[in-house]
Amino acid sequence: MAQPTCEEPLIALEDGLENYASGDVGQQSPSWDVWPGGSASGLVTTEQFNNGGNSVKIDGNIAGQDALLLLGGQTSGHYVLDWAMFVYDTTNAYFNLQHEAPTSAEGFWAFDVTFEGGTGTLAKYDGSEDATFSYPTGTWFTVYLFIDIDNDIARLVVNERTVDAWPFSSGQVVSSGMHSINLYPIDETYSYYLDDIRLREIPAAGEGQYCYTAVELTEPGFYEVPELDCFGGSYDQGGNGSGFR
Repeated sequence: MAQPTCEEPLIALEDGLENYASGDVGQQSPSWDVWPGGSASGLVTTEQFNNGGNSVKIDGNIAGQDALLLLGGQTSGHYVLDWAMFVYDTTNAYFNLQHEAPTSAEGFWAFDVTFEGGTGTLAKYDGSEDATFSYPTGTWFTVYLFIDIDNDIARLVVNERTVDAWPFSSGQVVSSGMHSINLYPIDETYSYYLDDIRLREIPAAGEGQYCYTAVELTEPGFYEVPELDCFGGSYDQGGNGSGFR
């Protein structure tokens, strides 16, 4: 099996949502499903879009909507998931990650992210305080989620700013599974859009290439710094396609 490289990550999912008709995306794509007991997945719409002409709408006014974006159920590896997101200044948004396949009676929450009036909240299950962040309303912005299952680290980046890092396996149930993103409109005030969804497997986090794989220097002296030929996971911190890491 081919191994991911910096130049050529393994593409697990890449969807600009352009190949669907208006309507329920779960009936048109194997990458989408509905929470057991729900009756509607994401709604393909032309109301808003980042590229092309379509996006997926999550809206509390759609009866029974409780969408799952399936991530493949991986239990090892290093991944980056990203999408473009649009939230009006008068509406809210929410998503969580499910470690395992939810049932009609039980879910497996890893963390929760809420967007309300330009302020977001990351709620974790590792005992640490919630992390807050800002996001722009009424325009498209990018959400990145880095998941290093092997080193048990998750990182959230919203609108080119790192929100927090925490143990990925923490959750309502401790697990290393990466089953799905649950896009759920909590009530009628929740209405938002997703576009340009990608899930890529990237190389393993090598020693010294990330903060959490840093090499501890035990004593003062001169040290040779290894060349960093792959780090950061190729996300845009500069805007407009510049500043990739």
